[in-house]
Amino acid sequence: MCLWPYEISVKTGEQLKLDVLLSRADKVETNSSGEWTEVWKRGHGVWSERLSDTDGNLTIKNFTSNDTGTYRVLDSEGELLITVTVTGERRSVDARNIIYKVHRLIMFSPEVQYI
Repeated sequence: MCLWPYEISVKTGEQLKLDVLLSRADKVETNSSGEWTEVWKRGHGVWSERLSDTDGNLTIKNFTSNDTGTYRVLDSEGELLITVTVTGERRSVDARNIIYKVHRLIMFSPEVQYI
C-alpha cells in the first residue's frame, strides 16, 4: 500500500533530486516510456548515466520531456512504498536545482530523520 503519492513539475534542463531511496527500497521504476522500466536497483545502482544515487537521493541530470511520468519505489517483496508523478514545466522558472523531499515512511523506517 503506497502511503505517499506526490506530483511535481520540473523545467526542462534542470536537475531533479528525488529523496526516495529509503532503507526498505529495493528498486525504483518509471513508466515514462509507456511501460514500467527499472531505473535503480539496490546493489546495482542506476541504469543510466543521466541518473545518480547519492545520500538517499535519485538524481536526474538535465531533465527532459522523456523523464516525465510516474516513478514508483518498491521494497524487496514488490510492496509499493512511494509514487512520484513528474510533469514538465512549460513556463520559465528561475531555479538552479529542484530538490524534492518526499516525506519518508516514518512508521516503517524509524532510522530516518524528519525533513
